[in-house]
Amino acid sequence: MHNEIQHPELIYNEFKNSLQSKFYEDIHYLNWEKFTEKDLRRIKEKSKDKKKCIFIGRDREPHWYYKGSNVSLQFQKFMDVCKQEKIFNTDFFVPCFGQMFKNDFDIMNKNYFGWAFLRYNTDTPPFLQDNSYSDLLPKYDFSTRDIQYKFLHMNRTHRMHRQLLSKFIIAEKLLEDNCVAINLDDNSRKTDSDDSAGALIPVMQNDEWDLNRNLRDLWRNTELHQHRHPVIDDDFNRTRYNFIGSSGIYIVSETFFNHPYPWFSEKTISALLSQRPFILVAPQGSLRTLKEKGYKTFDDIFDETYDTISDPSSRMEAVFQLIKDVNKKSLDEIKQNVLKCKGKLIHNRNLMINNIRKHINNEC
Repeated sequence: MHNEIQHPELIYNEFKNSLQSKFYEDIHYLNWEKFTEKDLRRIKEKSKDKKKCIFIGRDREPHWYYKGSNVSLQFQKFMDVCKQEKIFNTDFFVPCFGQMFKNDFDIMNKNYFGWAFLRYNTDTPPFLQDNSYSDLLPKYDFSTRDIQYKFLHMNRTHRMHRQLLSKFIIAEKLLEDNCVAINLDDNSRKTDSDDSAGALIPVMQNDEWDLNRNLRDLWRNTELHQHRHPVIDDDFNRTRYNFIGSSGIYIVSETFFNHPYPWFSEKTISALLSQRPFILVAPQGSLRTLKEKGYKTFDDIFDETYDTISDPSSRMEAVFQLIKDVNKKSLDEIKQNVLKCKGKLIHNRNLMINNIRKHINNEC
């Protein structure tokens, strides 16, 4: 039954049962990816002269920030539409995990339209994919017996930081002894226009930055090529814990790398559930945010100072060095490191499962 429940609906239903919702006569839900002007007009007509709030859900992709801007293009567009439709004196709740949208809201709340943009803090990333609930069903015992490779790296959808990471692995000849998938099939790539076709709020992404000399040389001099490890088949969702479990260290390439705040997707969720230590190729402060949420990271087996580096090129080079250090270890040493982290790994999986179950229990 729970497989049919949509995660955004669970978050919204949890909000409706929260103390924050008790201050409103009318509560409305907007699907960020699909709503139209008609939806706003309907809310305006239905809630005329009532104290209302709008809960904004289903925001799966990171927002786009022009250089120097602290408010995303998506939020700027949303405010323009609200002004056009004369949606005033309204509170907007946005599900947030960690420091998401903090700078945006600080600026957006300085307005003359009676808007208040408010955080609804969640225990799981609000864009957790719905199929993640299937991970709660099978029993997944901690084990190192299936570890055959030192690390896992998967690159399906091409973004600059992922291509850099794949080029580094190729240039350093790290394909051997590791579980690596590099996909060059254009049919698997979704463009921004594919996601935002017909949408009022565009799905647009911009994660590139000016590379330093070393990364520019890597970009220019190393050619990407298709590589598919035999343990990774095409049905990722069905087999992901099988092939994640075959590696000692999970290198997680998040959706964005150069972003104003950490943004977590199903990739980090998979790592937390998989009971493997991970290196998070993600925005600055991502590990810090996970620790603030109660999760454990792995500074007892490798250097995690990369998470503190603000410059994206320097942070990427620190990740490269860490991967080289990991690869120098023998497979037996990798297994011993995984065993050393057993308590943390079990804790992370249990915490994520318990947080997801809280949403499900609120629905039930």
